[in-house]
Amino acid sequence: MDKLHKILVPIDGSKKSFEALDRALTLASFTQGEVTCLNVIPHVIKEGGPRTKAVDAQIVS
Repeated sequence: MDKLHKILVPIDGSKKSFEALDRALTLASFTQGEVTCLNVIPHVIKEGGPRTKAVDAQIVS
């Protein structure tokens, strides 16, 4: 387990993501590793905008 020096944990605010963080912190304590949290949010595209039309065109083709 000495190879786990850096652990990246994505956090989205869900219970599961915080459970993953707890596990990563435990693992890092055994390996003297470093934990980095990455705050992730869903990417929301508003319907009908120019970007969604381009995405729709890609999906259809």
